[in-house]
Amino acid sequence: MDDLDRLFRKLVDILATEDPQRLAAPFQISELYQSILPYRTYRKQLGFESNEDYEMALLRLLAGESNYATVEPDEVKEQLVLEAQEKNPNPGAFREFAAARVKLSETAVRSVRSAARAFAPPTPPVAPKPGPQADQWAQFAPPTDEPTEPQPAEASSPKRGPSCASCNESLPTNRPVAYCPFCGKQTGPAKCPSCGEEIEVGWSFCVTCGRSNSDS
Repeated sequence: MDDLDRLFRKLVDILATEDPQRLAAPFQISELYQSILPYRTYRKQLGFESNEDYEMALLRLLAGESNYATVEPDEVKEQLVLEAQEKNPNPGAFREFAAARVKLSETAVRSVRSAARAFAPPTPPVAPKPGPQADQWAQFAPPTDEPTEPQPAEASSPKRGPSCASCNESLPTNRPVAYCPFCGKQTGPAKCPSCGEEIEVGWSFCVTCGRSNSDS
């Protein structure tokens, strides 16, 4: 690929990016080197070492080399063809015909764009939307490594403590309880004041010495 080939491919790329319809529409020679493909903007991308090399590639393009483009009117095209064939051509001769119009070859443009699409990176596939049968296959899907959000712990019902034998109210569980905070009755077995034997709640007499609870 030489200077002319690179210049034409870049020209097609620029016009297709700006507006694909411009590829089929004629434009003035002055637009080509002033606004569409100016030397200072694209010389590094196209590998031109000098402005003379750039102008020579434009002259070859406008002279119809490789059938990339045609120039109107025909007398301008003929003069550019003769200039390009000179042994020592004037590369900037096309500037004398700045108002003449250029039209790119549809065949050449199509060839460049087809090649560009062939070497373009593939488009990533789009994931299909889940259909009505997606749920029945979900059970066979492999597990994912994504962490699951912790579920809030269910509020546990408070544990019920022992009940008071006198009023049946729940007694506190976070400390020793000798008397019910609701009715004031003793919650545990009492001691016989005579022999020290434990007396269960509800007993009227000591089972060891027979002393009455009412005596205490």
